[in-house]
Amino acid sequence: MPKKSHYTLSTIGYLGSYMITDSIWKSAAITLGMRIAKELVYDGLLGKGTPHWEDMLWNTLGVTQGVVFTVSLKF
Repeated sequence: MPKKSHYTLSTIGYLGSYMITDSIWKSAAITLGMRIAKELVYDGLLGKGTPHWEDMLWNTLGVTQGVVFTVSLKF
């Protein structure tokens, strides 16, 4: 999967969970937890892909983008 798709899906996942929880840190934890589970379970245990640390870097950057966006809305 291209790296920009990890970034995009993490940003969208964060914003979606933020709309439900209305909490920056809960949303970040939920999204990162889902992305870690995807890497470990789907890619690693089920063998549907290859887990990479670089994918988690892009996932983290996507969540960070979402956090920056929601924090900027409060100003």
